[in-house]
Amino acid sequence: MKLINLKKLILELKTRSQTYIPLPDDKIDTTIAEFINGSNDPTKLTRLFMRESSGVYQFGTRRLYVKMEGTKIFIRVGGGYLTLEQFLRENVNVELERMANTD
Repeated sequence: MKLINLKKLILELKTRSQTYIPLPDDKIDTTIAEFINGSNDPTKLTRLFMRESSGVYQFGTRRLYVKMEGTKIFIRVGGGYLTLEQFLRENVNVELERMANTD
């Protein structure tokens, strides 16, 4: 029960912030933060992403497995990968709707 309350508190604080603050020694997290903070709507994306561990993120109601090749971020989808941009284009609105329905 305490974990659920902590997650709700983190989400509430994240909705107040328009900046995604990365873990400084995590290259994937830093790159995701640069992408989110440079986007047109950082508040929406900041609310969706929550780092669980290296290469693992909670994205709204989903768990994502993330890898980095060179300077590109890739999200595991089924048996393959999508770039971060492709993944967000296909999933942001769907995930925001799911989150709204669970609140």
